Amino acid sequence: MLPKDTTDPEVTSPTEYELLPPSVPSEQQQSLMGQEEHMLKPEGRKGDHTAMCIVLASVSVLAIVTWVALLANNPVGAGWFAFHPTLQTLALALFTYGILTLQPTSQPKTKTAGFRRHQAAIFFVGFPAIMLGTSAIAYNKWIHNRQHMTTWHGVCPALDPSQYVLTSMVKSFGYMSLTWILIQVCLGGGSVWFKGAAFGGGAKAKALWKYHR
Repeated sequence: MLPKDTTDPEVTSPTEYELLPPSVPSEQQQSLMGQEEHMLKPEGRKGDHTAMCIVLASVSVLAIVTWVALLANNPVGAGWFAFHPTLQTLALALFTYGILTLQPTSQPKTKTAGFRRHQAAIFFVGFPAIMLGTSAIAYNKWIHNRQHMTTWHGVCPALDPSQYVLTSMVKSFGYMSLTWILIQVCLGGGSVWFKGAAFGGGAKAKALWKYHR
């Protein structure tokens, strides 16, 4: 009786094989990457550059004129008031930049970069600047024993007692503006920080974030 051939596939134990995807040549990979980049949605829209230039020019003129006018007229003598117009216009310029840097961003990389610039400009610099500017004018009035909110810039004085409702609304404008900024900061930060956990996360947070924008 002849011995069994151990090389017979029926006798040896079966071996499992893993199917691997065919390797793609490096040249073909580069070609595919180029096609993907070409197929990405373009971010620039007609009129974006012109609009951006107009907005930046406007806010730059406001900030430069304010700073030059103040610095050229004895800012030391103005005391704490000097910090109010300078910091407020700086904050306004930063808010404007923070909005512009997200308009538009449709690609993942540019969205991430734009969001970081947005937070840096608005939350880390602009928001503290406007709060310090507001605090400076409030403190300046307090040390000089002046009444607060007595002008159209802050609030409107009562021009006519019969127009109490309208006057009260105008008087609240300064407070309303600052309150709205605080709400926007909380709404924007809460909808994205820690994956929007403050508002339930996921789709719930995204639903609120669109109102922030």
